Amino acid sequence: MIHPHESGAATRLSIDTPMTLSTARELLLTGESLLSDGKDKIIDLAAVGQVDSSALAVLLEWQRLCKAAGGKFSLSGVPANLQALADLYDLGVFQEVPADGKAVANT
Repeated sequence: MIHPHESGAATRLSIDTPMTLSTARELLLTGESLLSDGKDKIIDLAAVGQVDSSALAVLLEWQRLCKAAGGKFSLSGVPANLQALADLYDLGVFQEVPADGKAVANT
C-alpha cells in the first residue's frame, strides 16, 4: 500500500493501491505515522491506477500533517485523472518533483 524509501534528504513514499473511498481511511491512518516525523516527503503516485475525489482529501490531509511537523510535501508521478480532479477543484497547492526526485518543492 505505502512503501517508504529514503531518497536523499527526503523520504519517498510509493503508493501502489487505488486511492478511492474504499481505501481512503486505511491510507489516512497509515500515512499519519509516516508523515508526522518532520522529514521532507515525496509522495510517488506513479503506480496508483484508480483515483476519485477521496484521493484529494487524503493528499490534503497528508500535506497538512507533513507541514505541521516541519517537513516539505511534494508529489511525483501524478496520474492525469488525479491532476484533472485537482484542477477541477482549483487545488494548486500540490507541487510535483522531477522523476529523479532530486528537487523537493517548497510547500
